[in-house]
Amino acid sequence: MKLLIGITTRNRCKILSKAIDAALAQSYEEKEVWVFDDASTDETSELKSNYPQLTWISSSTPKGLVYARNMFMSQPGFDLFCSLDDDAWLLD
Repeated sequence: MKLLIGITTRNRCKILSKAIDAALAQSYEEKEVWVFDDASTDETSELKSNYPQLTWISSSTPKGLVYARNMFMSQPGFDLFCSLDDDAWLLD
């Protein structure tokens, strides 16, 4: 079963890496990590080069958390979805 871990962020560049690293560190093998950048005006977009294995979706206008979660859940090809806030991280 394939898992999508979706992280929604807006202007949280300084802490977003911790959430991304926690998602990538999970031992579940069939996973993808996606980030939805909800119209950030800080340096969030610069993190893309540090994480080329992620799928990044950027919005030029704020759409909100509910929009992002619904978008993640509607992606084809995934059996499971985990929403991870940009200021949270998963434990082992």
